Order: sequence, then C-alpha cells, then structure tokens
Amino acid sequence: MPLLVEQAAAGHPNSRRLLFARLAPTIRARVHAELARKQSRFLEHEKDDLVQEVWIDLLHDRLQKLRAWDPARGCSLESFVALLTRRRLSMLARKRWLAVRWQCPDVDADAHPARNECSPEIVVAAWSSAARIRQALEGQRSGHALAVFERIFEQNWSVEETAEHLGVTCQVVYNCNHKIRRLALDDAELSRPVIAEKKSRARAYIETADEAQRSR
Repeated sequence: MPLLVEQAAAGHPNSRRLLFARLAPTIRARVHAELARKQSRFLEHEKDDLVQEVWIDLLHDRLQKLRAWDPARGCSLESFVALLTRRRLSMLARKRWLAVRWQCPDVDADAHPARNECSPEIVVAAWSSAARIRQALEGQRSGHALAVFERIFEQNWSVEETAEHLGVTCQVVYNCNHKIRRLALDDAELSRPVIAEKKSRARAYIETADEAQRSR
C-alpha cells in the first residue's frame, strides 16, 4: 500500500488533502462521463454532490476500498479509483431507479431517467423499503437471497459476479432476485397508503399555511 494512502488511512489531514488533490481529477472525469450519458439518471447541477459522495465513500472505514488496491496487479491508483467511482455511481443510479419503480409505479423510470419524478420523501421511503426487505430476508431462512440482495442491490454486482462469488449458478441468483422482487412489490403495496396519507397531510399543511399568510 502506497505511503500516501497508508497515511491518509491513519487519519492524517494533510495526507488526505494531498490524496484528494491527486484523485479528484479522476473522480470528476468519471462523474462528467456519467452526466454526459444520454440515459444518465443524474442532473448537471448534481456534479459536485456526486464527487463528494464518491470521496466520502472512499473515506469510509479508513479508506478500506483504497487499501485494497494492489499495484502489483498492473493497475494504477487512478485507474482503480475510476473503477470504484463507476461502481459507486452505478449503485446510486440503481437506487434512484428503484426508488421510482417501487414507490412511483405510474412513472416510466426508463423513459425519463434523469427527471426527479418522486419527492425526496418518496425516495427516502424507497430506501426505507429496502431496509425492511433486508430485515425480512434476515428473519427467514432465505438461502442465498440475502447475499444476493446485498451484492446486487447494495453493491451493484452483476448476476454473473454474484453467482461466481457465491459458488452457485446464475439461475439460483435469478430465483433469489424473483423472491426479492416479490418482497419489494408486497412492501410497496403496504407502504403506498401510508405515503399517500403523508403527502395529503403535507398538502393540507401547506394550504393552511398559505391561507394564514394571505389573511395577514
């Protein structure tokens, strides 16, 4: 592990600043490439937020992901970070897509990939739904389903990568995905009335506040 990464992992502020200065151009380049894609699920004004999100992810757990870099494999640190950035953006895009698909069934998430079709509250509700699905999988003998959920939803692995890691066939992973989708659909059906009620209450509150403002 390079000295700079080792010192940054140890929490030295100056080393972290130097490391960010070295890696920021690579992260920004990958973010820019993602935003340039026609089917990108991100908007131009989110560029700085995405760079920060990637950097925070790299800092997690004392730079665990960066400490996994092995220069002996012939990959430069910048190339390795570009790969990690692409994976992180892919995971964030997948979460955004699932937020729309799970909690806004009337929205065509593929036709308008970059539009914020759901309110922030709805997106948070979708992530809460994912947490409930994980809890449901943990509470039952789900075989490989929990491991599949962790890798495909949370870490954005492919079906092939997941199958190889678990030592099973792709068909097993597809079967687990079917079970997870069923849980997602059931959770969405249960959550939708609650979400509708919250949105109704929010609209009523705003209308009351507007009326009070006008009467002053």
